[in-house]
Amino acid sequence: MRYRAPRYPANSELGVEHEGTQHRARLVDISPTGARLRGIAALTNDTHVTLCHLYRRIKARVVWSNEHYVGVEFLQPLGAEDLAALRGVMASQMRGGAGGHHGFRELR
Repeated sequence: MRYRAPRYPANSELGVEHEGTQHRARLVDISPTGARLRGIAALTNDTHVTLCHLYRRIKARVVWSNEHYVGVEFLQPLGAEDLAALRGVMASQMRGGAGGHHGFRELR
């Protein structure tokens, strides 16, 4: 049994670079290890993309996609500061299960 990192809701716009083209997407939820995006066309699994938010450029690979959403896994886990910035909250708000998160991890 694997544990999945806690996911946090998000609603921010970011750029997604893929094969030299930048697309706009909406961040739906995020964890230190990956994210779910809305608003970009379905991408093939294992496609490498770069998420662009302000000055951040985060390398990721597509792990699943459908006509509405794309799930990506970050090549390097995010730290608390990057995670908070992408969510649009201050890092201090994320400590102790902010946003009603109980701190337990989901089982997959």
